[in-house]
Amino acid sequence: MNSIDKIEPKSDFIRPIIVAPPTIEPLLFQPNVARAALRPIPRWFGWTVIGIIGLVLSVVAWSLLARFDIVVAATGRLVSVVPPIAIQPLDRAVVSRVHVRPGDFVAKGVTLVTLDHSTTNARRLMTEELVESLQSESVRLKAELDDQATMPVASEASRRQAETLVRRRAERDARRRILAAREERARDLVSSTTAEIELLRQQIERERDLVSRLEKLGRRELVSRDRLVEINDKLRRSSSEMTGLVRQVGNAQEEIEQIAAERQAFENEWRSAVADRISLVSRELTERMRDYQEVRYLASRNEILADEDALVMEVAGATTSSVVSGGDVLIRLLPLTAPLEALLTIPAKDAGWVRAGQTVRVELASLPSQRHGYMTGIVRALAPDIAPETERSGNRGMLAYVSVANPLRQLHDVPASFGLAPGLATNANIRIGERAPIWFLIDSALDRFDGAFLQR
Repeated sequence: MNSIDKIEPKSDFIRPIIVAPPTIEPLLFQPNVARAALRPIPRWFGWTVIGIIGLVLSVVAWSLLARFDIVVAATGRLVSVVPPIAIQPLDRAVVSRVHVRPGDFVAKGVTLVTLDHSTTNARRLMTEELVESLQSESVRLKAELDDQATMPVASEASRRQAETLVRRRAERDARRRILAAREERARDLVSSTTAEIELLRQQIERERDLVSRLEKLGRRELVSRDRLVEINDKLRRSSSEMTGLVRQVGNAQEEIEQIAAERQAFENEWRSAVADRISLVSRELTERMRDYQEVRYLASRNEILADEDALVMEVAGATTSSVVSGGDVLIRLLPLTAPLEALLTIPAKDAGWVRAGQTVRVELASLPSQRHGYMTGIVRALAPDIAPETERSGNRGMLAYVSVANPLRQLHDVPASFGLAPGLATNANIRIGERAPIWFLIDSALDRFDGAFLQR
């Protein structure tokens, strides 16, 4: 067989001539280079070259068309949007026992602190005695106003008020008797003086009649003129005496009217004073009843309970056997339903890139994002970092407040006992823009290039 075989054409127009590969025997005696050049190329080698070229072109196209996020890495912690709830006693008390510690999760109705209200109980007893005294005084004043001689006695306070009622009634009766005695004397004086006036009037009538007869006899010179003058003088004296008695009766009548007015004024003043005291006692009784209800409620509040599910943030003034006053902060609670946000510390070198409204990817340091995912939020506000350590170092950065909606719902496979709480450490990536991957390589190369020319 010849080394070159002719193959019949498949058509009339095309007559390819294929050179058959050399036989094995001649190649065995050729040099290595010749043998490699004359050896046929495998088919898979062509496909490999094509694949490599396609891969390179694909990588170049991807590096030009794809987009990578530009992020600023920051660390921080979770903080509460709302301030914690301050648990305070309503009155002065002694702390008997503290049932919680900072970091505890408490359910609604759980006892936080047990108090000893010894001082409040003493106040309650004093207020109770005062209320009972005011009630008894109110009953006594109403009895006085109704002119009653007695009142019901049910306690020591009512017994004292009953004695006061008897004493004041005796004083009132004594005053009435004095006025009645004065009026009686005045009326007796009027009666006796009126009788004297009547007798004197009759006497004057007789004397006038005698004077009239003596004047007739004197004209006849039957009676001496001295006798007539004597009778006229006696008549004038009787008339003058009668005038004095009439004046005396008038004065007595005026005294009777004055005594009646004085009696009326005394009764009105007495009743007015009693009515004013009743009004004052009623108002004071209302206030003391309110105080009594409040003190009794305070005395019954021996335990301070949690109003809702919450996290104990701080146990401030609640220590066993300590004395606390009303308004002192014992414990600070943060409701579990309170919204949380991430407070991030941005390095000074990246502070200029961060703006409000940028998207943030927040990861909890205690929950790996590969297993539990991450939370997405938005930069709500920015503030300068004025922490003492940053002030001392001179490397002042920025603080970013990142609002996260429904943080637990954005995570998955979270343990049932796990709960979000302020203070949890976070790692975050703030998206500040995007660019093609090739620019990362170009920037890196340019940095090295510029650095090479800047080297000394």
